[in-house]
Amino acid sequence: MRCGAWWRFAGRLMERLVTRVKHLGLRLRSSVRPGVVTLLYHKVTSTRPGSFGLAVSAPHFFEHMEVLHKIGCAVDLAGLVQDTRHNLPRRRGVVVTFDDGYADNYLVAKPILSRFGIPATVFVASGFLDQKRECWSDELESLLLLPGRLPRRLAWIVHGREQAGDLSDCAEYSYELCDRYRGWTVRSDTVPTSRHKVFRQLFEQLRTAPHVERVTVLNDLWRQAGRSPIPRESHRFLRRAELAKLAEGGLIEIGAHSVTHCSLGSLPVSQQRHEIRQCKLTLEEIVGHPVTSMSYPFGSSGVDYDVRTVSEVKAAGFACACVGTPGTMRSQMPRFEIPRDVVLDWDGDEFEKHLRWWFIR
Repeated sequence: MRCGAWWRFAGRLMERLVTRVKHLGLRLRSSVRPGVVTLLYHKVTSTRPGSFGLAVSAPHFFEHMEVLHKIGCAVDLAGLVQDTRHNLPRRRGVVVTFDDGYADNYLVAKPILSRFGIPATVFVASGFLDQKRECWSDELESLLLLPGRLPRRLAWIVHGREQAGDLSDCAEYSYELCDRYRGWTVRSDTVPTSRHKVFRQLFEQLRTAPHVERVTVLNDLWRQAGRSPIPRESHRFLRRAELAKLAEGGLIEIGAHSVTHCSLGSLPVSQQRHEIRQCKLTLEEIVGHPVTSMSYPFGSSGVDYDVRTVSEVKAAGFACACVGTPGTMRSQMPRFEIPRDVVLDWDGDEFEKHLRWWFIR
């Protein structure tokens, strides 16, 4: 063997050894401090992460599942709940979940999950199935943060109050500006333009608004812009037939995520009850078996759900519910407030670093 070839062979051997040691280290950490990490995904797509930073590219998602497969720690949500009921948390485990019900969960994510045999739960907002329009938040992004011209001033009414946003310095939004601020998300510390300021203002106001009011506001904003929304195929939701196929085979569990993806804690109990129970009934009709898990939209305690919400979820017959705040599930933790960690568009190495930290925190 020539010298150059030998060094390349030795380099590849060393790389494999380092990878195995890293995975072994992760196994040891998780066994020393037992607990289950629940991952929160939304979209698995080829498009950019977007203004919410919640889209993971298909290649990166493949790397994430490859990591879970190699360390052998993927578990299903139903198994976690069963162990919790008997006060027997697993020594280590990772649960994969998705919120909202985007079509790419079936078209892109399921084939990858199937390849590695990794179970997952997809929480679906039943009112968005077969919907022609995008989710209100995606539509808001399309209106304000994609290239195009808008009036210098936008006005709207939300929660019974007149609101306005000044776009005078950024009424024309160029492709150059759009590309420059491509990495900005609604959680960023900075607000680079007036468009981003109005976007954040509208997002926070519509977040707790009833669905009908969200649609009314968006329709009025599109009217002021002088155009109609054009749904993007990359942002569409599942069709009912796709949801049924997503549930086939038993690898993917379907969970409820309300009817209209509303902040449940901001609604009267009667409306919360409808959002929770109607979602469950619709999903069960499509998949043909009981839906026993729930995810609170947005998922912040005291804001997006409260004790009334938890009571309604229990009364509806659910076995568990997930929240949107981080944490590791350990013994005697409530199964109607299962913490989850949001996964961003990291490569496999970065994902493994976060996983390592989540196990030992």
